[in-house]
Amino acid sequence: MTDENTQRQAAFRLNGLYVKDISFENPLAPEIFITPAPNPPKMGVNIDVAIKRIKETSYEVVLRSTTKAVENNKTIFLVEVVYAGIFTINPALPEDTHARILFIDCASVLFPYARRIISDLTQEGGFPPVYLEPLNFEAIYQQKIGKAA
Repeated sequence: MTDENTQRQAAFRLNGLYVKDISFENPLAPEIFITPAPNPPKMGVNIDVAIKRIKETSYEVVLRSTTKAVENNKTIFLVEVVYAGIFTINPALPEDTHARILFIDCASVLFPYARRIISDLTQEGGFPPVYLEPLNFEAIYQQKIGKAA
């Protein structure tokens, strides 16, 4: 039984996952907890994916996420998570397919882990947990290659 899903799973192997960098800033503490802001803060999220070849068909895929809450031009909190994984692409696949697999499929593997860390950090920082919406890595990839063209 060879359907598209089976072929996609066979396209790469996950060798390991890890946090490269993590930061949580709570610059208005403790005052923000004594006198909370009257309105919900404005949230901003920025996600980027970077690829680095390690050897022949092995790559490091890095998902960088910055989540920021701002109220009245003051940062309420700032969360930066750089989460990465080592992936090996099936050597039978043509090299021109590697970038697509890495930016879409492999980044999709990393995202839930980074999402959980962001949620945990905001909650541990004294705020309601931030739950990032699922991402369309296909669209992010198309935007990235569009900028490169």
